[in-house]
Amino acid sequence: MDLRPRSRRCKARLSGLRAGFVAVLICLLAVVLQCAAETATSAQGYQRPDAATIKSQTREVLSDSRYAPRVSFWQWFATKMSSWDAPDIDPGKSLARIVLWIVTIWCVLALAAILAHFIWTIIVLIGPSRSAGRDTPHDDMFSELSRCSYEELRRRIDALAREGRFRPAVGAMMLALLRWLDRYRVVVFHESKTNADYLGEYPARRPETAKFRNFVAAFDGAIYGGHTCDRRLFDRMSGLFEEISKDVGQE
Repeated sequence: MDLRPRSRRCKARLSGLRAGFVAVLICLLAVVLQCAAETATSAQGYQRPDAATIKSQTREVLSDSRYAPRVSFWQWFATKMSSWDAPDIDPGKSLARIVLWIVTIWCVLALAAILAHFIWTIIVLIGPSRSAGRDTPHDDMFSELSRCSYEELRRRIDALAREGRFRPAVGAMMLALLRWLDRYRVVVFHESKTNADYLGEYPARRPETAKFRNFVAAFDGAIYGGHTCDRRLFDRMSGLFEEISKDVGQE
């Protein structure tokens, strides 16, 4: 049994508590100091870069094509369309402007077509006379040939063909055929008549009527249309001439 007074016992307990509290404080201080030392050591071993360096390195990484995200064409197009700001259009003014432009363009195209047709017509009218040259039969030559007989015209045809003047030879051939048809009363030859008159006068029921029409068409193309009149055309017309003459002469 403890016979010490109660006050002494309390003082002893307080002293013990103080000693324990001091020991705990010493332990906590030691732990805090150790953590501070480790933090300082860690900070010295691993230094954090500044913000400017971080941004620079990030831009370099993102600019590298190896790390760039893959974007398809339709994704790119959708992004562009979503960011496109359409202009503010007034429907009334825009419709009037569109109609005005359509009318203007149509007028310009119509004028260009008319001008092109006019130039083409001039070229067609002037071209044959230039291409035909001196071999184009003129009125004086037709007047001279029209006074020749059938036999004289045949000789002129052969002479002109030997000289390579096929266009005048074709003109003489036409006159010779008309002389032959007049001899057999198929048509009536006259200097004032045109080829259209002879076509209308030619009997439609005759078997050589189609050949005569082909002969006249070839003659008009060579003499009046400025078509190429060479040996091939001359030979084709000569063949028609002989066939028509033979069919008519057989009657």
